[in-house]
Amino acid sequence: MSGNTEATTMRHSTFMPHSLTLLAGTMAALASGQALAETAGKVSFVSGNVTATSPDGQSRALTRGAAINGGDRIETRGGRLQIRFTDGGFVSLQPNSVFGVDQYLYANKAPEETSLFFSLLRGGMRTVTGAIGKVNKQSYKVRTPVATIGIRGTGYRATTDNNRTLVSVGHGLVNVENVLGNITGGAGQNILVTNDIPPTLTREAAEIKATGPEGDVEDALADNGDDDTPAFGEQVDADGNTLLLAKDSSGKFVFIEPAIATLPNTDPATGKPVYSIVTSSMTGGALTGLAALFNQGTDPAKRGGLLGLADLGTNPMTTLLDKGTLQFHGIQTVASVSTTGAVSAISWGEYTNGSAATNSLSGTSTLSDTQFESYVIGNTANPDVLPKLGTARYSLLGGTTPRLNQTLGGTLDVFKMNVDFAQANIDIRLDLTMSGEKFMATGTDIGFDGLGSTFQLFGLNTVSDGSSCLPSGCSTNINGFFAGNARSLIGAAYNMYTGLGTISGTAGLGQTSFTPYVPTPTLDNSNVTLPVPSPVFSLAAPIYNAGVANFSHNNLWATFDQTYGANRGGLLTLDNINGAVFDSGTLNFSNVTTLKSLSWGEFTDGVAAIDNLGSGLVASATQFEPYIVGYSAPTLLGSGKATYNLVGGSTPRLNQTIAATLNNFTITIDFDYALLDLALGVTANGLTANVTGNDIAVPDIFVDGAFNLSTSNANQLTVSGSACTSFCTADISGFFAGVGGTQIGSAYSILTDVGTIKGVAALDIGTPSSSAGVLPDAKLYTMTTTASAAVLGGYNYGDPMSPSLQADFNANGELVSATELYPSTNTRLQNQTASVADVGTRKTLSWGRFVNGDVLIDGSPVTLAGPDSVHYVIGQETPAAMMSALVGQGGTATYSLGGHTTPTGINGVGSSVSGNLTVDFGAATIGVNMDVDMGANLYGVTGSMGIAGAQFAGTGLSTTINGGSCPSGCSTDINGFFSGQQAQQIGLTYKISDFGTDTIKGAATFERGDITLPLP
Repeated sequence: MSGNTEATTMRHSTFMPHSLTLLAGTMAALASGQALAETAGKVSFVSGNVTATSPDGQSRALTRGAAINGGDRIETRGGRLQIRFTDGGFVSLQPNSVFGVDQYLYANKAPEETSLFFSLLRGGMRTVTGAIGKVNKQSYKVRTPVATIGIRGTGYRATTDNNRTLVSVGHGLVNVENVLGNITGGAGQNILVTNDIPPTLTREAAEIKATGPEGDVEDALADNGDDDTPAFGEQVDADGNTLLLAKDSSGKFVFIEPAIATLPNTDPATGKPVYSIVTSSMTGGALTGLAALFNQGTDPAKRGGLLGLADLGTNPMTTLLDKGTLQFHGIQTVASVSTTGAVSAISWGEYTNGSAATNSLSGTSTLSDTQFESYVIGNTANPDVLPKLGTARYSLLGGTTPRLNQTLGGTLDVFKMNVDFAQANIDIRLDLTMSGEKFMATGTDIGFDGLGSTFQLFGLNTVSDGSSCLPSGCSTNINGFFAGNARSLIGAAYNMYTGLGTISGTAGLGQTSFTPYVPTPTLDNSNVTLPVPSPVFSLAAPIYNAGVANFSHNNLWATFDQTYGANRGGLLTLDNINGAVFDSGTLNFSNVTTLKSLSWGEFTDGVAAIDNLGSGLVASATQFEPYIVGYSAPTLLGSGKATYNLVGGSTPRLNQTIAATLNNFTITIDFDYALLDLALGVTANGLTANVTGNDIAVPDIFVDGAFNLSTSNANQLTVSGSACTSFCTADISGFFAGVGGTQIGSAYSILTDVGTIKGVAALDIGTPSSSAGVLPDAKLYTMTTTASAAVLGGYNYGDPMSPSLQADFNANGELVSATELYPSTNTRLQNQTASVADVGTRKTLSWGRFVNGDVLIDGSPVTLAGPDSVHYVIGQETPAAMMSALVGQGGTATYSLGGHTTPTGINGVGSSVSGNLTVDFGAATIGVNMDVDMGANLYGVTGSMGIAGAQFAGTGLSTTINGGSCPSGCSTDINGFFSGQQAQQIGLTYKISDFGTDTIKGAATFERGDITLPLP
C-alpha cells in the first residue's frame, strides 16, 4: 500500500535511447504544422561561440539579449550560456552541450495547455523551473539519449552523453525514467541512468561549473515556498473576476465565471440530484445518498457554498448539516457536460469564523476566523451503472488550501490518481508544500471496492525534502468518492501526518483519459502484496481434506505479510463468517508473487497454527505446499467465449520437493453454455503428463465463481503421457478473480508413475469472442414445440438418469432433429422434406417453423401443407442452481421480445408478435402481456404463469380479440423455459384457441433486462 522512495518502479516508455529520436520528434512536429516559433526566452549571459539553429536550418550566433524560440537547437561548443525563459524559468548550459527547445507553449495559454519539452543531447545543464513546471508538472519533460527527466521540484543539475545521464537534485523532487523503470530523488540526492539499467540512486554528483563570472542565479531562484504562478482558480477576466475550470461538451477544459458556477439544489419531490460529500475531518469515509442545498446568490464569495445536507435514506429526511453562522472561503465549482447532455459536477470550499447550527458529519462545529474546515461535494455516481473495465486517469482540477492544524496555509501542487476498475486497485500521488517544505504521498496497487462509489486509502508512504518526516516518518490517509456521469470526477479529502502537525484539505479531480482493459500475458509487480482488508477472497490450494479433492474455497477474508523482504505479500490468515480457517503460524514463504487480482506462493519450513483446509499443514525446509489467492470476481462475462492463458504460478513440485516444469496451461470458457475446455502439461524427472478436458459442464461458476474437476468424475479430465504408463489421475480446481472474472487462479494435483505433482497457476483472459450463430450439434437441450403439450428435455449435469434431449442443426441454424435420450429414446421432432421458415439464433436459443413437407413427430410422420406449421424454440435450459439462487435473491425483471416465428392459423398466416414478460423471481411467477397480429384480428394475451425449476406452463390465459371479448370465447396455452447460464433468455410456444374461427400457433423468445432487487 505504500512505496519505497528508493525502490525502482518498472514502467513502460516509448522513448528510444538514441539522440536521433529526439531530432525526429522535432522534425515530425514541424511536418504536422505544430507552432514552434513562440519566443521562449532571452539570453541573459553568453561566453564563447554559441549558436542556435532554427527549425528551418538557419543558424545564428547568440548574444546577450538574443531571443530563444521554440524549436531552436543550441550548441555551446567551448562556450557557456544562460537563458531566462518567459515563464520565469532558468537554464544554464555548460561547454560542449547540445540543447533543444523542442516545444514551448506558455503565452496566452490556460495553465493546463502550457507545456515545455527540452532535450539535452550532450553536455551539462543547471536549471530552475518556472511557472510551467509549477502549475503543470506533467507537461514538463527534459529528454536525454538514455532517460526522461520530469520535475517534482524546482532545481537540479544534469549531465549526459549517448550512454549515461546523471542528475543531481538541488531543490524539491525530480523524477527520472527510462524504458526499464523510474525513480524519484529528493534534495541532495543523485540519480544515474544508463542504456542497460533502470535509474538508480548514486553518490556520484553531476558536476556543473558556474556559467557566468558571478556564478549562476540558481541559488537565488531556489524554491522558498513562495509561488506567484497563477494556479487553478486564480485566472481572471478583463474585469478582474475569478474564472473557474470546467469541461465543454467535447471534453475540453474551459474556464467559467463564478456567476454560473453552482451546483443545483436537490428537489425534495424527486430526491434528485443525489450528492456525496467528504470533509477533511471525517474519519469514517465519504457519505452518499444526500440531499444538498447551495447558496444560489450572486455574491461570488458565497455563491455555490454548501448551506445544508440531509439524509435521503430517512423519512422524514434527517438534517446532517446546517452551516449556521459559518462563513465561506474559497468556494469553487467544476462542471462537465457529456455529448449526451449528462451533467457531472463537483464543488469544494472551506468554512471559517462561525458556528454550525447542525453538524453530524464530524469535526468541530465552531471555528475562529483563523480556523478552516474544508469539504468537497459532488453528484453521486450512479450505483446502477457499473464502471467500465479499464484504467481511468484523474488529474487535479483544484482544491482548498492545504492547512496545517486547520490554520496555516500551504499550496497543493500535485494530486493525481490512476484507477483500475478491472483489477479494483488505485495508484495515487499527492504533493503539497507547507512552510517551505515539500511533501509527497504515494501509493501503488491499493485495493478498493471496484463496484462501489467511495474509497478509503490508509497509510500512504509520505516523504519530504526537509526534516519533518525524520526520524519517525510521515503518513497520509485519503477518503474519497466517485462523482458524475460514468465516474468522471473524484472528490477527495486528505490528512497528512507530519512532524509539523496534521496537514489537511480537499480537492476535486477530473478524468483525463480512459484505457479499456486489455489483459496481456506479462508478469509484473512480483514484489507487492494484495491489499488488506479487501471485501472477499477466494483460495485454491492442492490440499486434500479427508481424501476429497476440493481445492477451491470462497467467501474468505485474508491478511498478508506487509513487511518488506522475501516474505512480503505472503498469505498470513484466512477467515470466513464462521471464524478462522487458516493461520500460517511458523510457516515461511517462498516465491511470493502478486499479479493484478491474484497472489501466489509456497509454504515451507514450518507449521500452520490453524488449518481447516487440510489435515494440518506441516512442511520441512525441503518441502513446499503451493497456494493461490485472489479477490473474488463479483461478476463474470455472462456471454461469449474466452480463453485464459498462463501468466504465472508456483514451480510444480514432485512429491512436494523436486522442481518440475509446467509446460502449458489454458482454460477456455464458453460462458453461454457454461462449458470448459482445459489443457495442462507438466514434466517431472524427464517424464510428461498431459491433462485434457473438453466440453465439461461447469454451471456453478455463475453461482460461486469456482470449479472443481477430476478424472474420477465422468466426462471431465483425462491424463496421458510418458509418466502415465501404469496410471494417472488428476484433480484441478479454480476460481475467477477480479471484476468481470478476468483472471483464474487454479490448483492442480496429478498422480503419476513417479509420484504426485502439485502446483498452482495464474491465468489471464484473452480477447473474448461472441458465440457462433448456430447452436452446436450433439449437445443436450430443452425444447418446446406447438406439436407437444409439454416442454421436452431439461438441463443435464451429466447424470444419465436426467431428462435430456440431443439436437443437431444444419449450417443455416435450422433444426434437423431432436432426439430424447431419457427417460426413453425417442425422436421427438425430425425434419424430412419440410422447409424451415423464420429461422433465428441468438445466444443460447434457436427458433423456427417447419412448413410444406414431411416431419416426424414422436416417431410418426406428419405432412404439413398450406399454413399448417410446427413451431419450435430450442436451447440450453438455465441450471437449477442458478434458478434457485435467483428465486432466493428475489427481484423482478422485464423480458423484452427478441425473435419470433410468424404466427399461423387454420385460415392463414399472420404478421407479427409484440409484448413482454415480467418475471417476479421471489414469487416464482411470470406475467404475460403479448399481442399476436393475424392481419384481420389482433389477439391480446395476458395472465400469470408459475415457474417450476427453469420451466413454466400456462393454460387458459385471458385472451381478447381486437380489444374485446371473442364472440365464442378465446383462451391461450403457453409452454416455455428459461435459457442461458444466468436466465438471460426465455423461449416459449403458444396456442391461441378462438373457438369460433381459428387456432393460432407460434414461437417467441424474450431477453432479460436488469433485475430490480427488492428493498431490504
